[in-house]
Amino acid sequence: MHKQVVLYWTQTRSDNRKGYKGIIESISDKEVKILFDSDEIQYEMIHGEDQIYEKAYVVDVYVETIKDKPAVYKIKKFHESIDLPE
Repeated sequence: MHKQVVLYWTQTRSDNRKGYKGIIESISDKEVKILFDSDEIQYEMIHGEDQIYEKAYVVDVYVETIKDKPAVYKIKKFHESIDLPE
């Protein structure tokens, strides 16, 4: 598990067929599909904030890989949001 890493959104959708994607630069500079450990975490991160594309999120994540490249981040815990630098 990667603890207290910084995630920012590149795609959010209420329609889970397209899903959520984000970047955690300390793991990979590419966008990766996001899954949530619980509906509560998802609600808090997506609906609990205004201007979610102007925020970054400190989270604990499990990283699932395919051919040694990140394929899915599963968010286990949401710690706090911070403003993205301008």
